[in-house]
Amino acid sequence: MMKYDAEKMLYMKRQRVCFLFFFWLMPILICIYWIFWICAVFHGNGSLTLEWAFFVVLLLGGQLGLYHYPCSSY
Repeated sequence: MMKYDAEKMLYMKRQRVCFLFFFWLMPILICIYWIFWICAVFHGNGSLTLEWAFFVVLLLGGQLGLYHYPCSSY
């Protein structure tokens, strides 16, 4: 019984981390990214590879790192 309760608590904690990341942190980071990207476009910066790399890392890191681990059920 104690093992089940500990697993349930761990699962709830993972769900909370998942919720905080995807519904609060992820949109804020994406908004920051788009602000930097728009500023780079308006300042005439020709190379946007750093911005695109940041976006890809953010997207893949969020999807692979935090989607499959905390959000998955047992």
